Amino acid sequence: VLKAWIERYGIPQSIYVDLKSVYIGPKELSVFQKACKHLGIEVIKAYSGEAKGRVERNHAVYQDRFVKELKLAGITEVEAANHLLMESFVDELNEKFAKEPLSQQDAHAPLLDVDLDQVLVWHYKRQLQNDWTISFKGSCYQVIDEKKALRAKQKVDVKIHLDGAISIGFKEDIFQYRMVKKAKQEQVKKALEEKQYSEQQRKQAGSKGREGSPWKQFNPGWLKRSAKSSKKISQAPCD
Repeated sequence: VLKAWIERYGIPQSIYVDLKSVYIGPKELSVFQKACKHLGIEVIKAYSGEAKGRVERNHAVYQDRFVKELKLAGITEVEAANHLLMESFVDELNEKFAKEPLSQQDAHAPLLDVDLDQVLVWHYKRQLQNDWTISFKGSCYQVIDEKKALRAKQKVDVKIHLDGAISIGFKEDIFQYRMVKKAKQEQVKKALEEKQYSEQQRKQAGSKGREGSPWKQFNPGWLKRSAKSSKKISQAPCD
């Protein structure tokens, strides 16, 4: 919604919001607050019940009217509903209920060369591993650094855009990448098959922790050493 507003009217000076976590972070700035800060938008919090009540009453009226418009138009799909909302419904509401401002001067700042697709995002930091991969939300991504601008253990920027796309960058550079998690899983599986670990060994390895496990280090001797250590402990005399 913020993106649609800015593209249509420009960057507002301030936005008046309630205290929902999508707008206001409980401990640190929310994604929404960070985007507004980047754009120079003041976020005004509505602390009083009266302030929030005025907003909610308007929302209830618009939602009720919109549902009726959808029914009259026979619309049942989300894409068609969004088209109606943006192409006619909002303009008709403005024509009916808009009031003339005290000043005709537009207080919106022009968008100029600001790329909203790089600002209105979910932003994360990830460390680049020695093999130029990063882990993000359960997947592994291989960063393709043709510019040689990165080094191992460096923090890179990972962004999730409004359309769900992921981009990986550092400072002003955006890098190509490919998902490699599946390939690595197959590599580990193949290595384990070549080592011919038994099902019992795999279960023992999994219960001992990832770092010391043959699943990570491919070290068959580890299990034997662990077994010997356990045997020594069990044979030790008791006081």
